[in-house]
Amino acid sequence: MCASRSVLYYLAVRFGVLVLPGATLYGVWNGKDGRHWQHEEIVVEPRSPTVEEALQRDQQIVDAFDE
Repeated sequence: MCASRSVLYYLAVRFGVLVLPGATLYGVWNGKDGRHWQHEEIVVEPRSPTVEEALQRDQQIVDAFDE
């Protein structure tokens, strides 16, 4: 995991939520189970169309890699 990703994950978990200029990151949410913790997952809620498009594009790349 790269350093900036680790820091964002740590801060999102530590504070529960990070409000960034184009997105909100949730490190803790109702229903977060052991699998989410084990895989160090967060929820990213885009608040900008530009960020949303970039996240969708990046998710397609990640999905293709996981197959």
